[in-house]
Amino acid sequence: MTPPRLVLYLERGLMMKHSMVVLIGILMIMVLVIPAMSEDKSPDPGGDPLYQGDSAEESIALRIPADTQPVLSGSGGSKSTPPQSPVLLGGAYANRDTIFVHGTSAVGYLPDGDVLSVYDTGSGHETNLLSHGYTVINCPLPGYYDKTGGVQPKVRYIALHYASDSDGSQWPKVENIHVFNGHELLVSFDTSFSNTGVFSDQVINLGDYYRFDRGMNIQLVIGNGAATTKTFTIGGYGARYEW
Repeated sequence: MTPPRLVLYLERGLMMKHSMVVLIGILMIMVLVIPAMSEDKSPDPGGDPLYQGDSAEESIALRIPADTQPVLSGSGGSKSTPPQSPVLLGGAYANRDTIFVHGTSAVGYLPDGDVLSVYDTGSGHETNLLSHGYTVINCPLPGYYDKTGGVQPKVRYIALHYASDSDGSQWPKVENIHVFNGHELLVSFDTSFSNTGVFSDQVINLGDYYRFDRGMNIQLVIGNGAATTKTFTIGGYGARYEW
């Protein structure tokens, strides 16, 4: 017969062995579970919090009419208006920001005896120009002082979204353009373009790249050569900053 004290020692040994097996099992489970819990569940491999996945919308390109004839600029004088292929892919620089503002941001040079009335409507800035009259319309745009890293974008192409009178007379016309950086006149040239009253885009080539770090102003001189009052509407205008 086994002595009682020996039996007690054997029972305690078996209990301790069983506890060690349970403890080792728990540790193995924790080793397997913790890495799985720490896996990155982000749909973006880079973990970008702004990642939009397949729902991100593509930008809509500005469509330029095939008969666009941007003007060739010159500082402080008038220049001719040679034909040029449409500007579709930007200029020589690899990066660009093309911005537009609504036509109601435009400001007429008033009071003006050649102007019957000026209205801001949902469609834009509307000027009713008397027969054989001329007037000035200022079109301000934000400037671009610099970007992160000291990059200083410049502009070569500007654009006007507009409509001449809806009667199809092709009056009024844009006959002169002055482009300012803050108070400084950078570019000035003669031109001549209009349409049949259906809104369209006119892209204008400044002829060189200019920095606008104090705000841009596109100043339009429009003329009405018709025998009656005609309406000119600016729906929007913009510029392509490149770097």
